[in-house]
Amino acid sequence: MKLKEHYYMIVDGVYLIEILKDPELSLKFFKVGMLCKSVICCRVSPKQKSQVVMLSKRLGNWITLSVGDGANDVPMIMEANIGVGIQGKEGTQAVRSADYAICQFKFLQRLLLLHGRYGYIRISGFICYYFYKNILLVFMEIIFPFFTGFSGTLFFPDLLPNMYNALWTSWPCIFAFAMEKDLQEDKFRYFPILYQAGQIRFYFNMLVFWKWIFYALFHGLTIFFIVSYSLKEEEFNGLKVDHWWITTIIFTSAIHIVCYKILVETRYWTKLSWYVISYL
Repeated sequence: MKLKEHYYMIVDGVYLIEILKDPELSLKFFKVGMLCKSVICCRVSPKQKSQVVMLSKRLGNWITLSVGDGANDVPMIMEANIGVGIQGKEGTQAVRSADYAICQFKFLQRLLLLHGRYGYIRISGFICYYFYKNILLVFMEIIFPFFTGFSGTLFFPDLLPNMYNALWTSWPCIFAFAMEKDLQEDKFRYFPILYQAGQIRFYFNMLVFWKWIFYALFHGLTIFFIVSYSLKEEEFNGLKVDHWWITTIIFTSAIHIVCYKILVETRYWTKLSWYVISYL
């Protein structure tokens, strides 16, 4: 439902006590508040602030944000999904309790519309890529027993899988996604539609997640069979080809593929991320 005119609601702490005590009245208060352009709760206690946020969280699946600058805002900041503290004349209690801290209220717009988008893109890509690179490696180990009669033979030497996450693939992932961005800040304008990507789950949803899983299975299957059947001869360029020789080549190919994948998916390349991906 959308009203043709703009309406505003003002409620003080005395009436808010009665509203929050009655579940039916709380529901009506919330629904009317959602129809209003703005809702002002004045002369309320810190506990009542947190109860209003709790009411919003309970009656919807959205992400709640609380912004405060004093000690009386701490319960509200702690209750919200994301808390922002402003360091001002009222002390630093709100800043110490918040997820993010700013020095002036005017920076909230940049925090939400620019850095909020950056954070959403970075964590979405990081999660999907981490699943991708690990499933790719493990899937090849799952395929291998079908060709050995489930004999229990190791596919990779013990050291290689341990170093896979510790050195060769984790550091490129961290450095690439830590600096990931898709907007030019010098040409950036604060359009609220940019923040909507997170609300509609554009970069992280079930379709995107399973697409990455499909890539992991397909790439793992391709690497396994191409390398295995290419080196199935007993000798290759005069060298004796054995089991460990083949699996080491497969492992090396997997590292190259996941590194190429992160280069393809990265929108913003830097000298540091390029160096880490290329040389680690």
